[in-house]
Amino acid sequence: MNYQKKILNFRKKKYSYFLYRSSLFFKSYLINRYQFLKKNISESKKEEIIRCNKKSLKKEIFVFNYLYNLYKKKNFSKKNIKIIFEFYKKFEINLKLKSVYSYKLIKKKKLETNINSYILLAFFVSKLKIINNLQKLNFLLKINDYILLNKNNISSSLFYKIQITNINVELKFLKKFLNKKNYEIFSSIIK
Repeated sequence: MNYQKKILNFRKKKYSYFLYRSSLFFKSYLINRYQFLKKNISESKKEEIIRCNKKSLKKEIFVFNYLYNLYKKKNFSKKNIKIIFEFYKKFEINLKLKSVYSYKLIKKKKLETNINSYILLAFFVSKLKIINNLQKLNFLLKINDYILLNKNNISSSLFYKIQITNINVELKFLKKFLNKKNYEIFSSIIK
C-alpha cells in the first residue's frame, strides 16, 4: 500500500470522514515515519544560513519570520501563544497557511508559506497547553503528512532535526491511544 498516494487523496477531501482501520495502512504509516527518522541528516541537507527578513511592517505577520524569531527567543508571551493557536486553527480548517497575515490574522497574500513554517508550527503546537493530547495528535498527523509529502523542500539540517523531533512527539502521542493489536504492530516497526 502506498501511504503517500492515500494521504494525497485524503488531503484533497480535507480528511473529511477519514477513518482507515486497516492494519496494512497503519503499517505503511509507521514505515513512512520510520524511513524519515532513519534517514541520515548529513546526507540530506547541508547547513545553510537561514535568512529572516528584518523589514516587516508592524501591521503584518510574515509567518516564517515570526515563527523562526520565536524559535530563536525560546520564550513565549501570551500574545505569542494566542497567535500560534490562531495559526493552529487556520491550518486545521484550511490545511495550509498563507505567507503573510495582518495582526488580526486576515490573509494579506495568497502565496502559501514555506515548508519550514509548518515544521516550526508543529514544534510550537506540540508544546501548547491549551489543547489536549488528542487534538495535538490529530494536528501532528495532518501537518507531518504535509511536511513529509514535501520533504525535499526542507531547507536546512536545523529544520530537518526539528521535524525529527516533531515525528517523535507524534509517535509518543500515538502510542498513548493505540489498541493492543496496533500497539504490537507499532512495537515491531518502531523499536
